Amino acid sequence: MKLGTKINLVLVGVVAVTLTIGFWVIIGIEAGNMQNQVLGDTSTVTSLVRQDAGRILGQMGSKTDLGTEDMQYLQNVVDEAASFGKTQKNAAFGFFHRIIIFNTNLDAIVVNGKMMEDFSKDDPLYIKLRKDIASGAKTSADYERIDAGDVVVVHVEPVVVDDAKKGTRIVGVLETHNLKNAFQDRVNALRIRMLGVGIIFTAVVVIALAIILERQVVGPIRRYSLVAQKVAAGDLKQQVEHRSNDEIGRFGEVFNLMVGNLRELDQLKSDFVSVAAHQLRTPLSGLNWVLKLFLGGDLGPITEYQKKMLDRGLEANQKMIQLVNDLLNVSRIENGRFGYKLEKNDLNQLLKSLISNVDLPAKEHNIEVHIEHHGDPLPEFVFDMEKLLMALQNIVDNALKYTLPGGHVTITTERAGDYAEIKVKDTGVGIPKAETAKLFSKFFRASNVIHLQTDGSGLGLFISKSIIMRHGGQVWVESEEGKGTTITVDVPVKAELIPKEGEAEGSTWKEQASQIGGVNWKA
Repeated sequence: MKLGTKINLVLVGVVAVTLTIGFWVIIGIEAGNMQNQVLGDTSTVTSLVRQDAGRILGQMGSKTDLGTEDMQYLQNVVDEAASFGKTQKNAAFGFFHRIIIFNTNLDAIVVNGKMMEDFSKDDPLYIKLRKDIASGAKTSADYERIDAGDVVVVHVEPVVVDDAKKGTRIVGVLETHNLKNAFQDRVNALRIRMLGVGIIFTAVVVIALAIILERQVVGPIRRYSLVAQKVAAGDLKQQVEHRSNDEIGRFGEVFNLMVGNLRELDQLKSDFVSVAAHQLRTPLSGLNWVLKLFLGGDLGPITEYQKKMLDRGLEANQKMIQLVNDLLNVSRIENGRFGYKLEKNDLNQLLKSLISNVDLPAKEHNIEVHIEHHGDPLPEFVFDMEKLLMALQNIVDNALKYTLPGGHVTITTERAGDYAEIKVKDTGVGIPKAETAKLFSKFFRASNVIHLQTDGSGLGLFISKSIIMRHGGQVWVESEEGKGTTITVDVPVKAELIPKEGEAEGSTWKEQASQIGGVNWKA
């Protein structure tokens, strides 16, 4: 999982938990305020209804029925009170389910919405409570019941009137049915709103923090990683461009300092190798000349034993000269001084020279080398005859070294789009899968072949790769241990695909690959 994804997940988790806790606290506070407001509004409305009912019922005297005008007035009061919360903002929220006014005989004289019914058939317990209120035995009563399928909280209290002559007296009973779920519905609605706000707020905060982190942390680290990969691949010219006054910026400064030190050390190494190789080349060439004089009999007759020993010395000396030449070539490649002569040449002529060069060692090792041409003949195209021959010969030499006697090395050529594809396939010992990625590195030799060929610098394929890259080509390996190896080389047949001088020479093959469009690098 990427660092940015991990950080964003942590951010989402932290913000979500923080907001959840914060919103639950807010909801709890708001729910308490809402409940108090509802109860306060309900109490106020009920008090007003009770006052109007007391005034009207107090005027009845000995009458048993209310006048039409009085009845209509109370009906309007009750209806308005029952709908108050539904029409007034921040009021009782439609908390009332039913408002009933009874006279002292417990006859229901007014019900909101005129929902009259025979309350004399109500549950005896409820009837007794009303009687107790009407008689003054109880000052109020509260209980829960099911009314028309809804759970309601019932509040029963007397309707009283203060008379100067008769004193305070009960003239009726006021019963209110309040929906129990009305308050909880409002709380749930608040929770849903808060959840929506929370989701939007979380998204905004996370997006804002993700953008800040991308710019200040993740982005710079990603760029550092890309630069570090190029440095690890051998390109010591890279530098971190990010600048800031925080730890990330300081890390960039230290990283650049470290790469600078590595660059200086690499340059010192290259200079040392170049100087050492140059200094070794002259005495080795002199020794080679002297040994040939002895073997040619120019310095007098020698015995057969002496000739045998001089042959060994000459062979060892020539290997040393080859190593020195490889070291010099690597030094020139790394410093961009290898020198290329790019002109139109015939690949078939190059392959003839290649076969001629490897014919003798192939016969000595009893290995068959042959060429196969597939498809249409390749046209002449631009390449350096000497350098590309060196690259392919290094590859074929490796195939011969690590193929057992009686084996085969097959060189095939064909046109692949804008490229000439050359494959060198052997029936040798193969390369361990874990080591194929290192095949074109300097001084690398596979662990399973060191005992087969004790000599070898591990520079040949590095040089081959660099030459191929300079031509704008690509190279990759496919190998199976114990069955053989196939190295594929692609070089462009169009001159415009060849990098300009200085663009690729001296850089690593992975970096060079990135400069060549439309190429699928496999090694």
